[in-house]
Amino acid sequence: MKMEGKKDLIESSFYMPHRKMSDIQERRKSLELATLNHNRQMVVAGDFNCPDIDWENLAVRNSAQDKTCPTSSP
Repeated sequence: MKMEGKKDLIESSFYMPHRKMSDIQERRKSLELATLNHNRQMVVAGDFNCPDIDWENLAVRNSAQDKTCPTSSP
């Protein structure tokens, strides 16, 4: 969204019905590309459906019940 006299605003949503690490990795790539221009603001919302993900390190927590994140849906 371009606003006159303001930084651009990027709105983003994400839905992940299955635990797929590949989806998280692709999402990270998208966010990195979107933030290359530092003259932007960003809002990210959605249903990430990953209670066992350590979001700061993008890794599955050791205490996770399901430690595998399949690369494809069943």
